[in-house]
Amino acid sequence: HIVLYNHRLPSNMEFEQAKSFLSQHVDDNGTSIYSHMAAISRKIVEEKPENAYELFENLSLQVKQSKLNMTNDDIPRININEQEKQEIQTNMQSILVSCGRKPEKKPKEPKGDDEEDAEQEEEEEENEAEQEPIDVTKSANILEYQQLLQYAGICIDYEESYLLQNAFTRLIRKFGEIENSRFWGKIQAINNDYWIVEAKLSEYPEAAEDKPPKVEEPGKGINEFVYFVITNIENGEWIKLNDVTPEQVKKSRQVYRLFTGDLTAKVGGQTHFEWTETELLRAQIARISSSTILSPADYYQKPEEEDEENPFIIELNEEFAPNEDGGI
Repeated sequence: HIVLYNHRLPSNMEFEQAKSFLSQHVDDNGTSIYSHMAAISRKIVEEKPENAYELFENLSLQVKQSKLNMTNDDIPRININEQEKQEIQTNMQSILVSCGRKPEKKPKEPKGDDEEDAEQEEEEEENEAEQEPIDVTKSANILEYQQLLQYAGICIDYEESYLLQNAFTRLIRKFGEIENSRFWGKIQAINNDYWIVEAKLSEYPEAAEDKPPKVEEPGKGINEFVYFVITNIENGEWIKLNDVTPEQVKKSRQVYRLFTGDLTAKVGGQTHFEWTETELLRAQIARISSSTILSPADYYQKPEEEDEENPFIIELNEEFAPNEDGGI
Protein backbone atom coordinates (compact mmCIF):
# COMPACT_ATOMS: atom_id res chain seq x y z
CA HIS A 1 0.00 0.00 0.00
CA ILE A 2 1.19 3.48 -0.80
CA VAL A 3 0.25 6.17 1.65
CA LEU A 4 0.35 9.74 0.45
CA TYR A 5 0.85 12.60 2.93
CA ASN A 6 -0.47 16.00 1.98
CA HIS A 7 2.36 17.79 3.76
CA ARG A 8 3.30 21.27 2.56
CA LEU A 9 6.54 22.92 3.68
CA PRO A 10 6.12 26.47 5.00
CA SER A 11 7.17 29.21 2.62
CA ASN A 12 9.79 31.85 3.43
CA MET A 13 7.06 34.43 3.96
CA GLU A 14 5.32 32.25 6.54
CA PHE A 15 8.62 31.66 8.34
CA GLU A 16 9.39 35.37 8.48
CA GLN A 17 5.89 36.07 9.83
CA ALA A 18 6.33 33.44 12.55
CA LYS A 19 9.79 34.75 13.40
CA SER A 20 8.46 38.29 13.65
CA PHE A 21 5.61 37.17 15.90
CA LEU A 22 7.92 35.22 18.24
CA SER A 23 10.40 38.11 18.39
CA GLN A 24 7.73 40.52 19.61
CA HIS A 25 7.17 38.69 22.91
CA VAL A 26 10.04 39.47 25.27
CA ASP A 27 10.62 39.12 29.01
CA ASP A 28 11.94 41.70 31.50
CA ASN A 29 15.52 41.02 30.41
CA GLY A 30 14.73 41.73 26.74
CA THR A 31 14.92 38.05 25.66
CA SER A 32 12.33 37.10 23.04
CA ILE A 33 10.74 33.69 22.52
CA TYR A 34 12.56 33.34 19.21
CA SER A 35 16.00 34.03 20.70
CA HIS A 36 15.25 31.66 23.59
CA MET A 37 14.30 28.85 21.20
CA ALA A 38 17.41 29.55 19.15
CA ALA A 39 19.55 29.31 22.31
CA ILE A 40 17.94 25.96 23.21
CA SER A 41 18.57 24.64 19.71
CA ARG A 42 22.19 25.79 19.87
CA LYS A 43 22.63 24.03 23.23
CA ILE A 44 21.19 20.79 21.87
CA VAL A 45 23.46 20.87 18.82
CA GLU A 46 26.58 21.63 20.88
CA GLU A 47 25.96 19.14 23.75
CA LYS A 48 24.09 16.45 21.72
CA PRO A 49 22.16 14.87 24.63
CA GLU A 50 20.69 11.38 24.03
CA ASN A 51 17.18 12.22 25.27
CA ALA A 52 16.88 15.71 23.89
CA TYR A 53 13.11 15.51 23.52
CA GLU A 54 12.56 14.39 27.11
CA LEU A 55 15.07 16.94 28.46
CA PHE A 56 13.69 19.84 26.42
CA GLU A 57 11.99 21.53 29.43
CA ASN A 58 15.10 21.09 31.58
CA LEU A 59 17.29 22.51 28.81
CA SER A 60 14.96 25.51 28.53
CA LEU A 61 15.26 26.11 32.27
CA GLN A 62 19.07 25.83 32.12
CA VAL A 63 19.22 28.43 29.35
CA LYS A 64 17.11 30.83 31.42
CA GLN A 65 19.24 30.31 34.53
CA SER A 66 22.50 30.76 32.60
CA LYS A 67 21.39 34.29 31.67
CA LEU A 68 20.37 35.14 35.22
CA ASN A 69 23.45 33.67 36.91
CA MET A 70 26.05 35.56 34.87
CA THR A 71 29.00 36.56 37.06
CA ASN A 72 31.70 39.17 36.64
CA ASP A 73 34.01 36.45 35.34
CA ASP A 74 31.66 35.90 32.40
CA ILE A 75 31.91 39.53 31.34
CA PRO A 76 34.79 40.10 28.90
CA ARG A 77 37.50 42.32 30.32
CA ILE A 78 39.00 45.20 28.38
CA ASN A 79 42.60 46.04 29.16
CA ILE A 80 43.18 49.80 29.24
CA ASN A 81 46.54 51.24 28.38
CA GLU A 82 47.05 53.97 30.96
CA GLN A 83 49.57 55.82 28.80
CA GLU A 84 47.18 55.95 25.84
CA LYS A 85 44.36 56.99 28.18
CA GLN A 86 46.47 59.86 29.52
CA GLU A 87 47.40 60.98 25.99
CA ILE A 88 43.74 60.99 24.92
CA GLN A 89 42.74 62.97 28.01
CA THR A 90 45.55 65.47 27.36
CA ASN A 91 44.48 65.94 23.74
CA MET A 92 40.84 66.36 24.75
CA GLN A 93 41.87 68.91 27.38
CA SER A 94 43.87 70.83 24.78
CA ILE A 95 40.88 70.90 22.43
CA LEU A 96 38.53 72.11 25.17
CA VAL A 97 40.98 74.81 26.25
CA SER A 98 41.31 75.97 22.65
CA CYS A 99 37.52 76.38 22.56
CA GLY A 100 37.61 78.66 25.61
CA ARG A 101 37.30 76.23 28.51
CA LYS A 102 39.51 76.86 31.51
CA PRO A 103 42.15 74.19 32.16
CA GLU A 104 41.30 71.81 34.97
CA LYS A 105 43.41 71.98 38.09
CA LYS A 106 44.98 68.83 39.46
CA PRO A 107 43.87 67.67 42.93
CA LYS A 108 46.23 68.78 45.64
CA GLU A 109 47.77 66.63 48.32
CA PRO A 110 47.45 67.60 51.99
CA LYS A 111 50.48 69.61 53.13
CA GLY A 112 51.70 71.64 56.06
CA ASP A 113 50.62 75.14 57.06
CA ASP A 114 53.63 76.86 55.48
CA GLU A 115 53.16 75.04 52.19
CA GLU A 116 49.43 75.81 52.22
CA ASP A 117 50.14 79.54 52.67
CA ALA A 118 52.64 79.47 49.80
CA GLU A 119 50.20 77.66 47.56
CA GLN A 120 47.45 80.11 48.49
CA GLU A 121 49.66 83.01 47.42
CA GLU A 122 50.44 81.24 44.15
CA GLU A 123 46.72 80.72 43.54
CA GLU A 124 46.03 84.39 44.12
CA GLU A 125 48.76 85.36 41.66
CA GLU A 126 47.36 82.93 39.11
CA ASN A 127 43.86 84.32 39.55
CA GLU A 128 45.16 87.86 39.06
CA ALA A 129 47.04 86.85 35.94
CA GLU A 130 44.14 84.76 34.63
CA GLN A 131 43.90 85.21 30.88
CA GLU A 132 40.75 86.54 29.32
CA PRO A 133 39.11 84.75 26.37
CA ILE A 134 40.77 85.60 23.07
CA ASP A 135 39.18 87.46 20.19
CA VAL A 136 38.40 84.65 17.74
CA THR A 137 38.36 87.09 14.83
CA LYS A 138 42.14 87.43 15.19
CA SER A 139 42.68 83.70 14.74
CA ALA A 140 42.28 81.68 11.56
CA ASN A 141 39.64 78.93 11.55
CA ILE A 142 41.62 75.89 10.45
CA LEU A 143 38.57 73.64 10.20
CA GLU A 144 37.01 75.97 7.63
CA TYR A 145 40.21 75.80 5.58
CA GLN A 146 40.22 72.00 5.66
CA GLN A 147 37.92 71.53 2.67
CA LEU A 148 39.62 74.24 0.63
CA LEU A 149 42.99 72.63 1.26
CA GLN A 150 41.63 69.29 0.11
CA TYR A 151 40.45 70.88 -3.13
CA ALA A 152 44.07 71.96 -3.68
CA GLY A 153 45.32 68.43 -3.03
CA ILE A 154 46.66 69.25 0.43
CA CYS A 155 45.55 67.03 3.29
CA ILE A 156 46.08 67.85 6.95
CA ASP A 157 45.24 65.17 9.48
CA TYR A 158 42.23 66.04 11.65
CA GLU A 159 44.28 65.59 14.81
CA GLU A 160 46.87 68.01 13.45
CA SER A 161 44.06 70.44 12.57
CA TYR A 162 42.85 70.51 16.18
CA LEU A 163 46.40 70.89 17.48
CA LEU A 164 47.06 73.68 15.01
CA GLN A 165 43.87 75.47 16.06
CA ASN A 166 44.99 75.20 19.67
CA ALA A 167 48.41 76.55 18.69
CA PHE A 168 46.70 79.54 17.06
CA THR A 169 45.00 80.26 20.37
CA ARG A 170 48.34 80.24 22.16
CA LEU A 171 49.75 82.57 19.51
CA ILE A 172 46.97 85.15 19.98
CA ARG A 173 47.39 84.98 23.74
CA LYS A 174 51.15 85.51 23.55
CA PHE A 175 51.15 88.30 20.94
CA GLY A 176 48.25 90.59 21.73
CA GLU A 177 49.26 93.06 19.02
CA ILE A 178 48.08 90.68 16.27
CA GLU A 179 45.15 92.18 14.37
CA ASN A 180 44.41 89.20 12.10
CA SER A 181 46.24 86.06 11.08
CA ARG A 182 46.10 83.18 8.65
CA PHE A 183 47.81 79.84 8.24
CA TRP A 184 50.55 80.47 5.68
CA GLY A 185 51.64 76.84 5.33
CA LYS A 186 54.13 74.20 6.39
CA ILE A 187 57.71 73.77 5.22
CA GLN A 188 59.10 70.29 5.70
CA ALA A 189 62.54 69.97 7.25
CA ILE A 190 64.91 67.15 8.17
CA ASN A 191 64.28 67.06 11.91
CA ASN A 192 61.25 69.30 12.57
CA ASP A 193 58.74 70.79 10.15
CA TYR A 194 58.05 74.52 10.23
CA TRP A 195 54.41 75.56 10.77
CA ILE A 196 54.11 79.17 9.65
CA VAL A 197 51.49 81.84 10.38
CA GLU A 198 51.18 85.14 8.55
CA ALA A 199 49.83 88.01 10.66
CA LYS A 200 49.13 91.68 10.48
CA LEU A 201 49.80 93.78 13.57
CA SER A 202 47.71 96.59 14.97
CA GLU A 203 50.91 98.53 15.68
CA TYR A 204 54.35 98.01 14.18
CA PRO A 205 57.64 98.89 15.87
CA GLU A 206 59.64 101.79 14.57
CA ALA A 207 62.46 101.06 12.15
CA ALA A 208 65.95 100.92 13.59
CA GLU A 209 68.11 103.96 12.99
CA ASP A 210 71.02 101.85 11.77
CA LYS A 211 68.96 99.73 9.38
CA PRO A 212 70.67 98.77 6.11
CA PRO A 213 69.87 100.83 3.02
CA LYS A 214 66.81 99.93 0.90
CA VAL A 215 65.32 97.90 3.74
CA GLU A 216 61.57 98.41 3.89
CA GLU A 217 60.15 99.52 7.21
CA PRO A 218 58.01 97.20 9.36
CA GLY A 219 54.47 97.03 8.01
CA LYS A 220 55.41 98.10 4.50
CA GLY A 221 56.28 96.31 1.28
CA ILE A 222 57.91 92.97 1.73
CA ASN A 223 57.68 93.42 5.51
CA GLU A 224 53.97 94.27 5.48
CA PHE A 225 53.19 90.99 7.27
CA VAL A 226 54.88 89.44 10.27
CA TYR A 227 55.57 85.71 10.28
CA PHE A 228 55.54 83.37 13.26
CA VAL A 229 56.92 79.86 13.21
CA ILE A 230 56.60 76.80 15.45
CA THR A 231 57.98 73.27 15.15
CA ASN A 232 55.83 71.54 17.79
CA ILE A 233 52.18 72.51 17.41
CA GLU A 234 51.13 70.44 20.42
CA ASN A 235 52.98 72.33 23.16
CA GLY A 236 55.74 74.34 21.47
CA GLU A 237 56.38 78.08 21.61
CA TRP A 238 55.80 80.48 18.73
CA ILE A 239 58.81 82.42 17.49
CA LYS A 240 58.52 85.73 15.67
CA LEU A 241 60.76 86.03 12.61
CA ASN A 242 62.64 89.25 11.98
CA ASP A 243 61.99 91.45 8.96
CA VAL A 244 63.75 90.40 5.79
CA THR A 245 66.33 92.49 3.92
CA PRO A 246 66.97 92.69 0.16
CA GLU A 247 70.44 91.23 0.66
CA GLN A 248 69.02 88.17 2.40
CA VAL A 249 66.52 87.59 -0.41
CA LYS A 250 69.26 87.97 -3.01
CA LYS A 251 71.57 85.50 -1.27
CA SER A 252 68.76 82.98 -0.65
CA ARG A 253 68.31 82.55 -4.43
CA GLN A 254 71.75 80.95 -4.53
CA VAL A 255 71.17 78.52 -1.65
CA TYR A 256 70.14 74.96 -2.50
CA ARG A 257 69.78 72.88 0.65
CA LEU A 258 67.18 71.27 2.91
CA PHE A 259 66.03 72.96 6.08
CA THR A 260 67.18 71.26 9.25
CA GLY A 261 64.30 72.36 11.50
CA ASP A 262 66.67 74.29 13.79
CA LEU A 263 66.33 78.06 13.49
CA THR A 264 69.74 78.62 15.06
CA ALA A 265 71.58 76.31 12.65
CA LYS A 266 74.22 77.72 10.34
CA VAL A 267 73.59 77.59 6.61
CA GLY A 268 76.30 75.65 4.85
CA GLY A 269 76.99 75.07 1.18
CA GLN A 270 78.96 76.61 -1.66
CA THR A 271 77.22 79.96 -1.27
CA HIS A 272 78.28 81.91 1.80
CA PHE A 273 75.10 82.77 3.69
CA GLU A 274 76.27 84.78 6.67
CA TRP A 275 73.00 84.50 8.58
CA THR A 276 71.29 81.55 10.28
CA GLU A 277 68.44 79.35 9.13
CA THR A 278 66.00 81.85 10.67
CA GLU A 279 66.88 84.48 8.05
CA LEU A 280 66.94 81.87 5.27
CA LEU A 281 63.45 80.73 6.23
CA ARG A 282 62.15 84.30 6.30
CA ALA A 283 63.69 85.01 2.89
CA GLN A 284 62.17 81.87 1.36
CA ILE A 285 58.76 82.82 2.79
CA ALA A 286 59.06 86.21 1.09
CA ARG A 287 60.03 84.63 -2.23
CA ILE A 288 57.22 82.06 -2.12
CA SER A 289 54.64 84.66 -1.12
CA SER A 290 55.62 87.07 -3.90
CA SER A 291 55.51 84.27 -6.49
CA THR A 292 52.13 82.78 -5.52
CA ILE A 293 49.89 85.76 -4.73
CA LEU A 294 47.29 86.62 -7.35
CA SER A 295 45.03 89.66 -7.51
CA PRO A 296 42.36 90.87 -9.93
CA ALA A 297 43.25 93.56 -12.44
CA ASP A 298 43.16 97.10 -11.02
CA TYR A 299 42.98 95.74 -7.46
CA TYR A 300 46.27 97.58 -6.78
CA GLN A 301 47.41 100.89 -8.16
CA LYS A 302 50.45 103.13 -8.03
CA PRO A 303 50.25 105.99 -5.56
CA GLU A 304 49.65 109.49 -6.87
CA GLU A 305 52.94 110.68 -5.40
CA GLU A 306 55.82 108.50 -6.50
CA ASP A 307 58.37 107.40 -3.93
CA GLU A 308 61.89 108.00 -5.19
CA GLU A 309 63.38 105.50 -2.74
CA ASN A 310 60.97 102.76 -3.80
CA PRO A 311 59.55 103.29 -7.30
CA PHE A 312 57.84 99.86 -7.28
CA ILE A 313 55.53 100.58 -4.37
CA ILE A 314 51.78 100.01 -4.90
CA GLU A 315 48.66 100.52 -2.79
CA LEU A 316 45.11 99.18 -2.68
CA ASN A 317 42.64 100.72 -5.08
CA GLU A 318 39.71 101.84 -2.91
CA GLU A 319 37.52 102.34 -6.00
CA PHE A 320 38.03 98.78 -7.20
CA ALA A 321 34.86 96.94 -8.22
CA PRO A 322 34.75 93.38 -9.63
CA ASN A 323 33.52 92.90 -13.18
CA GLU A 324 29.90 91.95 -13.54
CA ASP A 325 30.75 89.11 -15.94
CA GLY A 326 33.01 87.54 -13.30
CA GLY A 327 36.24 88.11 -15.21
CA ILE A 328 39.43 89.09 -13.43
